[in-house]
Amino acid sequence: MVCACSGAETGEMRRVLWIVALAVSVVVVAGCLQDGTYTIGSGANQAPPGNYWAPGGPSCTWSRTTSDAQTVTGGGNTGQSVTLQPSDTRFQTSGCGAWEPPAQAPVTFSGSGTQVTDPFTAGAGIALFSFTYQGSDNFIVWLVDGNGKELSLLANAIGDYSGAQAVNIPSSGAYRLQVESNGPWTGTMTEPRPKAGQKTPITFSGTGSGEAGPFWHAGATVFRSTYSGTDNFIVELLDSSGNWTGLEANEIGSTNVSHIESLALGQVYWLNVDANGPWTITVQPG
Repeated sequence: MVCACSGAETGEMRRVLWIVALAVSVVVVAGCLQDGTYTIGSGANQAPPGNYWAPGGPSCTWSRTTSDAQTVTGGGNTGQSVTLQPSDTRFQTSGCGAWEPPAQAPVTFSGSGTQVTDPFTAGAGIALFSFTYQGSDNFIVWLVDGNGKELSLLANAIGDYSGAQAVNIPSSGAYRLQVESNGPWTGTMTEPRPKAGQKTPITFSGTGSGEAGPFWHAGATVFRSTYSGTDNFIVELLDSSGNWTGLEANEIGSTNVSHIESLALGQVYWLNVDANGPWTITVQPG
């Protein structure tokens, strides 16, 4: 599976693109950035200002240079977000996969204590919610639809928390968050719409609850999970829209387990991880 994007072109890339063009019709997606170094602008081989999302990877690193020569860096094995400002001078990326505009700009939340947020708009499909919390009691976050119905549990912890979850948004419309806490919290929603993911074999790792992906493989696929913790360790497989597809682990305490699934060609997948300690998940052909 390949995402056809514009990129920081090299002579070798031109040669490959010419060969490919002889065989197939390639659609170049505007605003889709591959590995390379870009200046910021609207010209050929420049990175247009805006919001971008990439799947990340084991060797993913990126940086953007601001107008006052400050460098903002990031990277990692899970989804990456960046906002390129018109005043930025450079964007450099390596190993993160294709950077594409999300369905809409990220939505941010913040508050303190128990409350319901103002309505926000979300499109049908997958949405990634990440949260941080400082407090001693429960931190519980529900996604609520326009009728006040609880749809998805986005966070459920006691004490300080930093984590993320991927969920399905059933239809475009207005939604809210119902938050229970006794301290300050922040959150972000992004809506990636990747046309491709990392090809297996791939290894994801993290600490605590989080999401990982996208990735793809056609046919038998083995999920090997290790975990060091005292509470639940749950790994759920989601399709590209955030719909539940399979349960790859459901244990209490430290564990080392494996599970096999049949994945569909032309589909990208995500993992949701519920944990309170370090974990590693290797996805490989079966």
